[in-house]
Amino acid sequence: MARQSTIQRGIFSIEKGARLIEALTRQGGAMTLSALAQAAELAPSIAHRYLVSLMRSTLVEQQANGLYDLGPLALAAGLARLSRLDEYRVGLQFLDQLAERTRETVLMTLWTGHGVVVVRWLESPHLLTIHVRPGARLPLLTSASGRLFAAFLPERVAGPALAAERAAGGVAREAGQRLDEADFAALLEDIRGRGQSRVLGELAPGVGALAAPVFAAGGEIALGFAIVGPMGTLDAGWDGEPARILREVAAACTKALGG
Repeated sequence: MARQSTIQRGIFSIEKGARLIEALTRQGGAMTLSALAQAAELAPSIAHRYLVSLMRSTLVEQQANGLYDLGPLALAAGLARLSRLDEYRVGLQFLDQLAERTRETVLMTLWTGHGVVVVRWLESPHLLTIHVRPGARLPLLTSASGRLFAAFLPERVAGPALAAERAAGGVAREAGQRLDEADFAALLEDIRGRGQSRVLGELAPGVGALAAPVFAAGGEIALGFAIVGPMGTLDAGWDGEPARILREVAAACTKALGG
């Protein structure tokens, strides 16, 4: 009897479809058909046929403007994978505490290898709330959570991600002033010293955010917690009550993870 090949036969069409999903995951945002086809190394006509099937299965969705993005099933699969991680399960417990104690919109983020992604958010009971979509990718240059990971990730990880973001047109600003690379490096050093990051309208006008890191047993950043709200109602001061609670909850979660 002939020995069975150690390389199993697969379904090539599924592998091609997976390349489209991988391209959307890597991009971190909606894409045109031509850009998506190029990223997946497929002809546009072939990519379109695969996208039709992927949309039927809700792995991909097409927005009103014609751009393609990950669909509900892809996001659900990603979150289901995360729910199997100890850091995620422990983090959810402390995120609930953060929401209860601050009564503000709070969110949990992590580094996926392609950037900082929102994996859970809890809406505040206030009339004015900030909506954050789970699965959304946050920029390193202009978001509190992104700056947090840029500060605490190893340079070999954060450096290329920051360079790619700048190459795509990303610009860091603070108090309305543009920051060059040296200024941004100083800002990251300040974040490391404070153990928190903050933006006041840099990501979205009128929206403030505070973020703090959670560390795993090995000392690496595992999660990020953030408080988000309208700048007119959110106390985003370094010595304010939200910042104090955020530090306490992040520290407690770090301890629970053995960090």
